[in-house]
Amino acid sequence: MKIDQKTLSSLLASANPSGLTLQELLLKLSLKKDKKTALRKTIRALSRLGKCVKRKNRYYLVRDSSSTHLGKRSERSSKQKSLSELKGAQKGIVINLHHHLYIQSINSKNRYIPNKQDRSLLMHGDEIFFCLSGKSENKKTASLLNLDRHKVEVVCGTLSFVKDQYYLKPLNQALPYHFKVKREKWIQPPSGDLFFLKITKYPDLGQEPEGVIIEHPLEINEESQLKTILKTNQIQTLFPTKVLRECQKFKKSVSFEPNGQRIDQRSIPFITIDGKDAKDFDDAVYAVKEGINYRLYVAIADVSEYVRPGKPLDKEALFRGTSTYLPDFAVPMLPESLSNHLCSLKKGLNRKTLTCEMLIDPLGKVLKTKIYLSLIKNQHRLTYDEVDRFFATGKLLKAKNDPSLTERITLYQELSNILAHKRNLRGSINFNLPDSLFIRDKKGAIIQIKKNYQSDAMKIIEQFMIEANENVGLFCEKNKIPIVWRNHLAPLADDVRKARINLWNLNVKVTKLDSPKHFNKILDAAKDNSSIDFIEYMLLRTLPQARYGVHRLGHFGLAATHYCHFTSPIRRYPDLLCHRAIKTFLYKKPARPILDFTAEGLSDKERSAEKAERSAVKLKKTLFIAHKLGELFEASVSGMIGSGLFVTISEPYIEGFVPFRSIQDDHYNLEGDSLIVRGRKTKRSILIGTRLEVLLVRIDRQHLSPEFEWIRWQD
Repeated sequence: MKIDQKTLSSLLASANPSGLTLQELLLKLSLKKDKKTALRKTIRALSRLGKCVKRKNRYYLVRDSSSTHLGKRSERSSKQKSLSELKGAQKGIVINLHHHLYIQSINSKNRYIPNKQDRSLLMHGDEIFFCLSGKSENKKTASLLNLDRHKVEVVCGTLSFVKDQYYLKPLNQALPYHFKVKREKWIQPPSGDLFFLKITKYPDLGQEPEGVIIEHPLEINEESQLKTILKTNQIQTLFPTKVLRECQKFKKSVSFEPNGQRIDQRSIPFITIDGKDAKDFDDAVYAVKEGINYRLYVAIADVSEYVRPGKPLDKEALFRGTSTYLPDFAVPMLPESLSNHLCSLKKGLNRKTLTCEMLIDPLGKVLKTKIYLSLIKNQHRLTYDEVDRFFATGKLLKAKNDPSLTERITLYQELSNILAHKRNLRGSINFNLPDSLFIRDKKGAIIQIKKNYQSDAMKIIEQFMIEANENVGLFCEKNKIPIVWRNHLAPLADDVRKARINLWNLNVKVTKLDSPKHFNKILDAAKDNSSIDFIEYMLLRTLPQARYGVHRLGHFGLAATHYCHFTSPIRRYPDLLCHRAIKTFLYKKPARPILDFTAEGLSDKERSAEKAERSAVKLKKTLFIAHKLGELFEASVSGMIGSGLFVTISEPYIEGFVPFRSIQDDHYNLEGDSLIVRGRKTKRSILIGTRLEVLLVRIDRQHLSPEFEWIRWQD
């Protein structure tokens, strides 16, 4: 009988799953011993093609599995079934750990691959079938049976030119290859420092892998995508010419007018505390101890002095409704000549303001409130980082020119704590959710994305602004001043029911969610829970969004009966309306009613700005993590839908998606409306907060989101 690969494959197929020795093959082929060398040569060629494998002197057929398409589940299922006929066959994923290839098995610990030929056929992220050999459980090693599919399809790296040939070296150190670059569409390389390569040929017995340079996996231009985000949410970046002309008419400097109603407060040592990149300073604060009481001054930029009703500037501000803050730039509600200059409470410059002055007792109760026109000159511009550093070290560099500054900041923290305690007692919900902090290098490029929680310095300003907003609201109702209220309603019964079920599933015992105090009780009980961030997000999603309205409905989250927006007129139109209404009252002029559809429209503008901000942050995160294709990450489950899991990785702080089809140890289904996923066979439960290891494999272009594949559970 003829010695060829087809004949050998047929014989091995008929002998599965027991396999055949070389001697048995000679007998079946009716060959003499002198043909043994030729037979061995042919069967080795068959082995190099991945069509057979040798175990303990016996050869086994590995059935053809050329298709590796992710969506062809039936082909993969039949392939898995045929391979499972081999004794001891297991499924796993190849992982490069410290420049050594291991197999992460579903059923056992990591196994080293000692066979050099096996290693040369495999790459980090490959999904394979393998078997174990060795007597001792701790010393067993893995041998390749068959390559199921390559998970890593696109890599990011740098180009080099060697002997008339371009090569790409991946940034990911788990891919220690130089990919030969096929120049199909370009003669000179595209511009840029980093390039994306789609793999067309994988490592194979020492042969160099190959690929083609492609556009970014998202196939988008960041600048054009940002423009699309802004356009979708009807956010204008450019101001009309007539608006800019109106701004040019304003005087560049501000002086005190002795005969007016404005009180000269330039001698009061106001300070601003904001982020280090802030330019539009709405608020300045000052507090002093008077006996056992505290006197708090909150001075807010008097934007209404410049933005007059019915003028082009006013119409444009109403159309925008709010400023929009994106990771790299802001789209202001007002032109920069106002927002960053004439209205901004810059250090050392005269600025027109409205001051809310409050006398507060040691328990935080406001004994007296006054609101009036004022002129201030800010004495210090501090950042949150500087103040937090002072709280940590006791040193404040800017205090060299004003020794009393550190004493005042200490007093501000003392008063802030009193106000916070007052709100805690009445039930204000103590959410402490992180936002995203983009860490940049000296050139401005993002090098890391971290969680950023509210600091002590931020809490000082937050408490002072809330106090001012509440007392302005009380002042306006007392004097029948029509303003736009900031309303926040109680959660709906159905949302409460779902939240209770899901919290119970997370072992957080809930009886009621009828008041803000119930929310705080849950947060206190779960503060040491590893899933506290997800629990807070779950509770937050239970609450409806706050909206503007002409009728006062109260603020559930703050447990406040009277709440309005007064403290940010540079960036929010409702605050500007509040200033106008108060000034109309102070000037003893007839009140101007605010229409309900105006308040509703401003709520919609706020939603649009929030959507744009979330989309821009998501885009920035996705562009950043795309450079890490093929890397492993530790993640936690943050949500779930019928097709898979949403997961969050802590550093970089990014959310992505893991489809159920990538999870190899079982078939999982979402159970109804609950946030529980359960395995069909193992009955394993996946909950919010479940920890797992994932591999970044692709970018979802439609949702601008990274897509991961499951590697293993970490519990």
